Amino acid sequence: MLKRFSNITLFVLCGLLVVGIIVTRNLDTAIETNENRKDEARKAILEFEVDCAAPLHNLVAVDTSTWVRVEYTLPSFSSYNLDKRNGSWFMDDMQTNLEATQKYFGKILNAQTHCTVAHNRPEVLKMSDYVLKIITTNSDTLVYKTFVIDTNYLVQDPSGQLYSGNNDSLFWQLYFGKFRFIPELANQ
Repeated sequence: MLKRFSNITLFVLCGLLVVGIIVTRNLDTAIETNENRKDEARKAILEFEVDCAAPLHNLVAVDTSTWVRVEYTLPSFSSYNLDKRNGSWFMDDMQTNLEATQKYFGKILNAQTHCTVAHNRPEVLKMSDYVLKIITTNSDTLVYKTFVIDTNYLVQDPSGQLYSGNNDSLFWQLYFGKFRFIPELANQ
């Protein structure tokens, strides 16, 4: 019986070892792929020309009274939508804090920059890291995409023009975690 138990134990341990090797290889491949992507992004940022001599430019020029839906596509599982119903804003079935919602929508309207970005590598900007989508009463859809390249934030407006948000201020004027709209957490 002891010898049989030892054979089963040995078989299980070998199985676990094989699974561990496979998981480790997959993890190593994923890390290597991510590092290669970061290296490519670092090389690519050198090919972007940032011009900060332009006058200040408002990114979002649509009055919030015409907004009916705001969609945030963020990394991981933190994406969310805000919908306007009967004059109030809701996240799913929960009504948002009106004061906080107006405050953050005001920040979006005040998102400004004077740094335009020119580049010749459109393939680098295929997959955005963050997306802000505003849908209006006229069924207009305004899409703002943000690309994180190394430590640089590049924001693309609906016309396709890129702007630099390198100091994070532009980025933080457009994107907010959903907890900021929840009534119990809005003032924290």
